[in-house]
Amino acid sequence: MILIHFRFPGYLGGICSSLAEFAVPFFFMTAGYYACHEDGGKEEQKLKKRIRNTFRITCISVLIYLCYRVLIVRQPWEVISLMQILLWNNLDCIHGLHLWFLPALLYSYLFVYGLCKTGLFKWAYWLVPALFCVRLAVIMDPRNDWHMAQNFLFCGIPYMMLGHWFARKREQTITHMGTAGILAAAIGGWLLNYGGSVLGCPSVFVEIGNIIYSVALFLLAMKKPSCHINLRIESIGKTSSLYIYIIHMLVGTFVSLGFRLLHLAGKPGMDYVAPVATIVVSVAFAQGIYRLSLRWK
Repeated sequence: MILIHFRFPGYLGGICSSLAEFAVPFFFMTAGYYACHEDGGKEEQKLKKRIRNTFRITCISVLIYLCYRVLIVRQPWEVISLMQILLWNNLDCIHGLHLWFLPALLYSYLFVYGLCKTGLFKWAYWLVPALFCVRLAVIMDPRNDWHMAQNFLFCGIPYMMLGHWFARKREQTITHMGTAGILAAAIGGWLLNYGGSVLGCPSVFVEIGNIIYSVALFLLAMKKPSCHINLRIESIGKTSSLYIYIIHMLVGTFVSLGFRLLHLAGKPGMDYVAPVATIVVSVAFAQGIYRLSLRWK
């Protein structure tokens, strides 16, 4: 996520950013996957708890960035309509462009909770391809702002519902999908995503590549749940990923400020150092917040 918002220069930045673009779809699919439960009553309780937690985290995050906007940023306020905030999850006015994910996650959980209460899951799964088609149509129109596609309706709900469907069809999915085929789909999807952006192809092809890439990685995780890359990295991801997500934009801003104050900005190699510094400081702060949270419990 950090390498999307604080990129390396040149081709390296494009490659790293493209590789990381699975993150948001993967998070939504994971949320839907673990929200699923065969017992409807337990699923409702699980969703209620997640809705409360997500609402609390959203409020805290918005408050943090609002304080930052009021106390530190000395620029005119960007005028954003209430509809853009509530419907498209646009929080750019408080310099929280990445925070759209939290209200989108909250709305998506509320949508799934509504389906759980009404028992309309069977019909709602048909919304997934329909919403993806609308998402692609929105992306095709260059007049549309990115918030028109990155929101709860055209990103959160379809990916969360897809993850929920994978959970319900887990055995069939694992049985009928071969590892080699999934890997080929992931590589092909990423090549379409990155190659399309480098070659200047229409953005819809780039997005189709990312959908294939993200879904294939999720299926690979389902197929190989015991596969480990690095236990230390996995531990950081498990305990601190949310905190990293919330604070990394602030950390990146202050890292850039520090580089300017030290007269390092613009010097050879510093464009490569800044993203790494943002990652290191974000992880360190997030780990500190996690340890403090354990003491407060």
